[in-house]
Amino acid sequence: MREYSNNMIPALEIFRKKTGHDIETVRPYQWVGISFLFNSNSALLADEMGLGKTVQTLVAAQMLFLNMGVNRILIVCPASLCLNWERESKKWAPTLRFCRINGNTQNRHAQLALPFNMWICSYEQIRN
Repeated sequence: MREYSNNMIPALEIFRKKTGHDIETVRPYQWVGISFLFNSNSALLADEMGLGKTVQTLVAAQMLFLNMGVNRILIVCPASLCLNWERESKKWAPTLRFCRINGNTQNRHAQLALPFNMWICSYEQIRN
């Protein structure tokens, strides 16, 4: 069994029950990122391409929603990765209701007011 911080153990059990995921499929180095996100008031996760930042973020987000009362998260990523975030969200954070932000400024503001837990948008949308 991997080493987890004591406050993560109950969260991991709830995550496993609610999502049906076998947490052992997450790589050991990914747990470092998940633990960092789970135990931070706010955080930015950055690493080399292909190391599973999406999975780390979604597992931590799902655990925070299920255990810590977090109810809103904004994912900002390159436009080319928005669809990947949608796909991975369905897999790794199945109880979170998410919306991909699109359209003009007025539409984006309206989408942010909708009752979702997570919004996915591109850097360009935040900038404009």
